[in-house]
Amino acid sequence: SFHSQTTPQVTPPKPPVWEIAFYQPFVEAYPFSEGRAVIRVRNKYGYIDNTGRVVIEPQFDYARDFSDGMAWVSVNDKDGYINRAGLVVVKPQFENAFDFTEGLGQVDLGPTRAGYLDKTGRIVINARLNSATEFSEGLAAVSAGPRGKGPFNYIDQTGKIIITTQFTDARPFSEGLAKVRIEPQFLFNFGYGFIDRTGRVVIPPEFDEVGEKFSEGLVQV
Repeated sequence: SFHSQTTPQVTPPKPPVWEIAFYQPFVEAYPFSEGRAVIRVRNKYGYIDNTGRVVIEPQFDYARDFSDGMAWVSVNDKDGYINRAGLVVVKPQFENAFDFTEGLGQVDLGPTRAGYLDKTGRIVINARLNSATEFSEGLAAVSAGPRGKGPFNYIDQTGKIIITTQFTDARPFSEGLAKVRIEPQFLFNFGYGFIDRTGRVVIPPEFDEVGEKFSEGLVQV
């Protein structure tokens, strides 16, 4: 005989419940990083925690996200650094400062000089450089040549050159690979590719554009 089968009822998943965490009358507010978010009140920047409480009073002309426990801030067109408690660790004195990574922050020391300082404000690398990147996986890409022309080399955290190259652009390492650009005066085949930590080209420079770094073994091309 024929027996009908009853299709089991499947309860659809409930949509997530979204709640407003807090309201604050800020002129601007930015995403959280390391438990702090940049906010602007009138013409000054400060920071809140994830409850919405102002933990670093708006007092800076500009401020950036925390990275590696430090954030660069600007006062009177000079850049310096604060820690998560809001204490000024490095007095604003540089034309440009950049995010801390791996214990070092990159700063401009003059028209043709760049360097890196530690979290006490001590300059640990001071070199004649026109271009430099943050440290990643123990290395940073630097160039003393004209901006946008290269060539770039990679240095370690003592300033020692580890990889010498003829690349016109070089980016930080990620998952053991770094994005580089090779112009036609160096090789017949040119474009963006990737090198390994020995400086060997492991992905030929044949792409017009590629993503900045590998993530989970993949990169956009």
